[in-house]
Amino acid sequence: MTHYLTEHQRNVANYIWMATSAVGAAFCFLILFITFAIWLYPKSRLHLDRVSWRIVVWALMANFILAITGIASTRLPQSSETLCAFSVFVLQMAFQFSGFLFFTISLNLQLVVIHGFSGQKLEKIYIAGSVAIAIILNVPPYAAGKLGWDPLEGHCWYTADSSREDKLVWQIATQIIWVALTAFGEIINSMCVIIWMWRYNTQACNFSDVNLSEADQSNHIYETNSQGSFNSINYRRIFIRISRYPLASCFVNLLSIFTVLRLAMNNDYNNQAIKPFTQHFIKDYNLLLLSDFLYGGRPIVYAALAACDPAFIRGFKTLLGYLLSRCGSGRGPRPDLHDSETKLSPLGFRPAPMANDLPIPNHSASTTVHVEVSRMIHNNESSSVSESKIKYAHDVESSKGTNMKNPRDGNAEDSSVMFTTTIDQKSMDVLDISLPQKSRRSSLLRFFRGSDQERQERQEEDGFWKQV
Repeated sequence: MTHYLTEHQRNVANYIWMATSAVGAAFCFLILFITFAIWLYPKSRLHLDRVSWRIVVWALMANFILAITGIASTRLPQSSETLCAFSVFVLQMAFQFSGFLFFTISLNLQLVVIHGFSGQKLEKIYIAGSVAIAIILNVPPYAAGKLGWDPLEGHCWYTADSSREDKLVWQIATQIIWVALTAFGEIINSMCVIIWMWRYNTQACNFSDVNLSEADQSNHIYETNSQGSFNSINYRRIFIRISRYPLASCFVNLLSIFTVLRLAMNNDYNNQAIKPFTQHFIKDYNLLLLSDFLYGGRPIVYAALAACDPAFIRGFKTLLGYLLSRCGSGRGPRPDLHDSETKLSPLGFRPAPMANDLPIPNHSASTTVHVEVSRMIHNNESSSVSESKIKYAHDVESSKGTNMKNPRDGNAEDSSVMFTTTIDQKSMDVLDISLPQKSRRSSLLRFFRGSDQERQERQEEDGFWKQV
């Protein structure tokens, strides 16, 4: 059996696969190590409580194994037939397992967003199913002796002991067709979610326009754009965040299929009429280099996508802030706000002071601002929207030398701040808050509205993210 690659050309192709695999293995190990460090800290661990991220972690481990076995398959000699076949078996197992895991990410996105399934209940099925399919597809060629030394590429791969057609049949049946199916499946799942999102946003905009047209626009103190749709979950951001993995996987897989099929169909090992450095040879050799680059660079792509995941970024920032606070703990606490800034904090409900209550001693140099709800109008027509209780206290730091008046003293200005009410956010027309200064009033309204809306969106979105 004669191959038409020189030793130098085979070494160049193998070095491309080996170098990209080494870089991919290092990147995957780095992301996995940082993920483990984030998981050790309880507060940063909460950001990784996502079904999609846990699937990504499994896929990164599979790509790490893929990169290690890729390096081994390019360095093993032809005489090591047993190790050569086993390295290809492990490589194909990791390759198929990773591919099916990224397919389940797009599938889970469709099942959760469109059909309302629980992603947490399906998580184990995704992982177990991917392992089972990978075993079913790779055990038959390994048992039949179809994995081993490839004389064309000069490293361990599918063997061609009998003929080119035999190798092509085994490679299509156990690898190519399944990679193509997962790639097209990811496209279908992504398109279904895009179409559903387009219809959902259209209906949401129509619903919002009808509600705003029925309300009295002159009584609104907020901009109409702040209302948004009737659901605070941003599905467009969710889709962009999740769809990066399937789309990148689809691009890499389809390009890999093209190069593998082209090489398998055009190269005949028994044809000695093919001479090096002809036009046909140069095209096939460039495709061979591209194929090796795609297989070796696959872990790099997935590690880069994982590093850009918002869940990973939030967890890393939380962990980094914790480590920096520990390093700088000896310098004393750093104030979060300036004297002129305000801060809202959900301190819960406290009963209003009675006439016979004892005065509260002043142990700090901060004053509080009294907040009164002077007018509140509800639109009862939107009764379907769930009501939420909002409890806030507003503390304003005073400048140095300011004496605080006793909030329990009848002669002093009442400065206790307690705001407790039940409102319907989606149908609220007017919320007037009286403050001593108009500037503080407008800033508090903006801060109150923005902080409450962002907090509610974050809570609902975090609950949603646990499913996807």
